[in-house]
Amino acid sequence: MTYTQGYVEKKIRHRKVVLFEKSSVPSCKQCRVILESYGLNKDRQGVFETVNIEARTDCSQLEDYLLTKTLFDRREVPHLFVDGRHIGGEFEIKRFHESGELKEIFRKSGITGLA
Repeated sequence: MTYTQGYVEKKIRHRKVVLFEKSSVPSCKQCRVILESYGLNKDRQGVFETVNIEARTDCSQLEDYLLTKTLFDRREVPHLFVDGRHIGGEFEIKRFHESGELKEIFRKSGITGLA
């Protein structure tokens, strides 16, 4: 396992909810705002983390690894993981949020007191 792969796996293991993103990408910002609206870290710490991959020197390798890990058809971020499971990218996050499924995904993972 490469350093980059280990980094991704560690982030996914150590947080219930992880969003890999680029702060300069508008769709990432929209997804981050959606996730923050659930108050995932309210009254508890370390549940939700955003990982800005563009700030890293291995950004391209991170994108490559996320592409193979998620078996997604696009290389772009965002990518959301809950309890180590890939939930999806921009379209899935927005669709699950609008349908109410995202809140249910969080509840099933044991996160309570959601906004």
